[in-house]
Amino acid sequence: MRDTAGYRMMRGLSRFLEGHHLWYAAFSAFERGLKRALFDCRHCDDCALFETYYLCPEAQCPKAMRNGPCGGSRVDERCEIFADRFCIWRGIYWRARNRREADKLEFILPPRDWALYKTNSWVNYFLQHDHSGHPVQMCREAEVKPPA
Repeated sequence: MRDTAGYRMMRGLSRFLEGHHLWYAAFSAFERGLKRALFDCRHCDDCALFETYYLCPEAQCPKAMRNGPCGGSRVDERCEIFADRFCIWRGIYWRARNRREADKLEFILPPRDWALYKTNSWVNYFLQHDHSGHPVQMCREAEVKPPA
């Protein structure tokens, strides 16, 4: 995915934007408006929309649970805080399942990097400043045994 013409173009644009404050600000305003309208974005800028099937747990979960349901979700899959709403992770699971990719939910997203707050998440992604540039390895993937 990172060796496509589109990715290389966006990486070059991102490098340009980092060095030009006014263009960066304009591009950030465009991104902020678009993502706010489409995903109710909270502008955390360590964006995990791709990993969460374009449902943002930062915006739609009252606890901003980035790595699965909190454990307080009810038997009927509703949120413990807002009983009139389903847990956001229910929607994420069903989207993954409908794409036959539920196994991709067996990951850990690193905690949000607060140093990226109010920066541009697209630039962060293409220049690998966000979590996508620093993957967390699970024990079985890293062939390391968990402590006993």
